Amino acid sequence: MTSHSEGSPQVIKEAMACNCPIVSVDVGDVREMIQNTAHCYVSENNAQEIADKLNEIFEKGERTNGRNEIIARNLDQMSVANQILSIYKSVLKSE
Repeated sequence: MTSHSEGSPQVIKEAMACNCPIVSVDVGDVREMIQNTAHCYVSENNAQEIADKLNEIFEKGERTNGRNEIIARNLDQMSVANQILSIYKSVLKSE
């Protein structure tokens, strides 16, 4: 991912959930999201460095432990849905 501005990019979480390696610039919370995920890299916003990291990933040909990280952080689909439902219920109770 080479965005100049992001908050918490969904595409990173989706790649992690699919155990896909990631190369991203240091934007939003990407560094924090992938810090414990094997075969994922934060790169300077430099085409050569990004290409080098991508080549490293292609040469290794390995998957990541991203799905486990998503589950451990309660960012899987069911956990997020339950968190949103809890917010809605608390709002309804306060009225």
